Amino acid sequence: MSDLLLDALVAERDRDGGESAAPGPQIWQLPYPLVPYHPESAPIIPNELVRCALFRVADPASPRRSFSRHRLPIQAARNGYMEYSGEELRQDDRRVFMHALSLEGDMPGTATFRPRRFCRDIGWGTSNAAYEKLIDTLTRLKATCLLMFVPRIARQGAAVSLIARLEFVPDSKEIRVYFDREIAELFSDQHYTRILRVYEDQLTRRSYLASWLLGFYASHREPIAFPLDRLQSLCGDVTPRKEFRRKATLALQQLVEVKFLESFSLTDGTVSCRRAITPPESRSCPTGIA
Repeated sequence: MSDLLLDALVAERDRDGGESAAPGPQIWQLPYPLVPYHPESAPIIPNELVRCALFRVADPASPRRSFSRHRLPIQAARNGYMEYSGEELRQDDRRVFMHALSLEGDMPGTATFRPRRFCRDIGWGTSNAAYEKLIDTLTRLKATCLLMFVPRIARQGAAVSLIARLEFVPDSKEIRVYFDREIAELFSDQHYTRILRVYEDQLTRRSYLASWLLGFYASHREPIAFPLDRLQSLCGDVTPRKEFRRKATLALQQLVEVKFLESFSLTDGTVSCRRAITPPESRSCPTGIA
């Protein structure tokens, strides 16, 4: 929803209530928290967003593509899918989105933070390059549009932006992020995934496939056997099949090393995994196949 449309809707609401619209920009505020309570050590994300190629696995040196209503099938969503418009999103974008969601404060639907501390908390350091990367990422998330066609969601085809509004707070060194209120429905009925920071923080730099697999397998109560080519399609990787098999083996081994997985096998083109015992706060309440 655009800022202009939001302002118009707020003004219309005020007129209907017999009140004069206040001058100047309206304040975006939800009457309730957008994100369900979760431990600081386990940020959460809707299941659908980690069961598809919204946050793709790609070589960071490759140029980002632009999409217009690009259809993304969602695993275990009863033939559900989303249509994505915007610049290609990758795993760093997901990390920023999740951390921003976890910082929702006293003003529901918003997160206010100091950018350099934000960068430090997600492992980017506090350099100028990290700061610029964060601004680029937030801007990219702002310019997104998701059309959700998932059976469990009441409003089919509702347009959602991952970040609805972005502000540099005057006279401070803070940034304020406003989230689209429609995102709240994606968290409804506990359809979200908790991902322990300790796992992601241990992954080596540029472990993009391991990061995607971490979110994907965390969204299931127990991992099920998956065809390798299906996993490749779901994560958006476009490398040759033989190369993806090599990358998947290394990524799964990393998840064993950080103790997210106990073991895995890749036999006859099928990936099977066994989850390690994890603390309760890391487990999700997923839909569909578990």
